[in-house]
Parts: sequence; structure tokens; C-alpha cells
Amino acid sequence: MKANYKNDWCERVSFEVCDAAKLPDKYRDSYGNDITHIYSYNKVMSKEDRKHISKILNQTNFKIMAWYFGPKDSAQSGLKRVKLVHKMQMQSTGKEKFTVYVYAKIQKYD
Repeated sequence: MKANYKNDWCERVSFEVCDAAKLPDKYRDSYGNDITHIYSYNKVMSKEDRKHISKILNQTNFKIMAWYFGPKDSAQSGLKRVKLVHKMQMQSTGKEKFTVYVYAKIQKYD
């Protein structure tokens, strides 16, 4: 079986930095495609901010997302159609440790 790895992978990746709460209906790249991999440092966000962001995430057909709330809190924020696939401890620049939760989108938004 031939690997699907491409040597030019780094040229095929783009990073988008944005204010997560000020976007329209979904997270998109500069070409209008849904963002596929999302990292959200949302540990300090309010419940209302998480609800607003969850609404946008529900409409974005991402593949993988990492953020700092577990399944129960994420569901209470309104996040839907995701499955927890991994969690791990993260060390902050200080001495604090947080758990980061990695979710996979399990159903596309139409």
C-alpha cells in the first residue's frame, strides 16, 4: 500500500488567525473553504462566548478541533455533531496544567 504522504505538505497548509466571536456563520479560509483543523484556546472564555462560538462551529465542517472543555461543558455550550477522540494534559507557560480535549466532527453540516 502506497502512503498518501506528500513532501510538499508545508506548502499546502495555511494558518488563519481570527477573533473567534466576530466571524459570520462559519469558519472559512481565504478561499471560502471550511477550516479543517481548529485549535481554540478558550479556557478563559465566558459561557456566552462559548455558546456563540459553538453555534459557528456547528456550521463549520471541520475535521479535528482541540479546545479546553470536556464533553459535558461543550454540550452545554451547544456544540453538536462531535466525538471526543483524545484528551491530554497541557502545561501552561506558568505552573498550571490544563486538559485539552480533541474532538472529531462526526456529521457534516448542510
